[in-house]
Amino acid sequence: MYGVMNLIIKEKYMKKIKEIQRIDKIPEDKFSYIKFVDKAAADAAKKPGNVENYDGLDVMWAETKNLVRIIAYMDKKPAGYLALKKFKDAYKVYTIGVKPEFRGKGIASTLYDYAISKTKLYSDTMETPAMRKLWTQIFDNYDIKGIDIDTGETFDIEYGANELKAVDPDINLYSNDEDHRYYLVVQKSLRESLWLKFAGL
Repeated sequence: MYGVMNLIIKEKYMKKIKEIQRIDKIPEDKFSYIKFVDKAAADAAKKPGNVENYDGLDVMWAETKNLVRIIAYMDKKPAGYLALKKFKDAYKVYTIGVKPEFRGKGIASTLYDYAISKTKLYSDTMETPAMRKLWTQIFDNYDIKGIDIDTGETFDIEYGANELKAVDPDINLYSNDEDHRYYLVVQKSLRESLWLKFAGL
């Protein structure tokens, strides 16, 4: 149900939204993450990729023309799902979900880690409080920048109150309206960035 709702919302507003828009937590009494993840796994199985172990979690990268479905498995059962959509020179987060029984095991952050190991990653245009928190959790491990999609210019990011924010106070990274142009982008791991800087590359 939410997958359909998500598509309808995004199709209606995609041309207008140019920033990371805050949205409320999705009410679980109206949306089943179990069905959501199982449906994604079934769709991914139609054009499956190889299942590989990443940081102790079995994951599958299933790619179609414009969408990548990354399925996480625990005990051979679909546990979580991250969808990426082609965007600019890489991919952006399109949607994510973890079944309630598998939460608290770091699946969402491992899905992000796995995606970042494969591609440059842009944030979604709409983020719940949980997704904004997830970006703060991975901030220490990666070279995360803000980016102006219109110009391609990047800017520095720091911790804010329950979400990341631009170091420049004139840049409003997150908003409750639909008229900005900023995203987060992960370009490479923080360790790799520091090594390249140390090596003078």
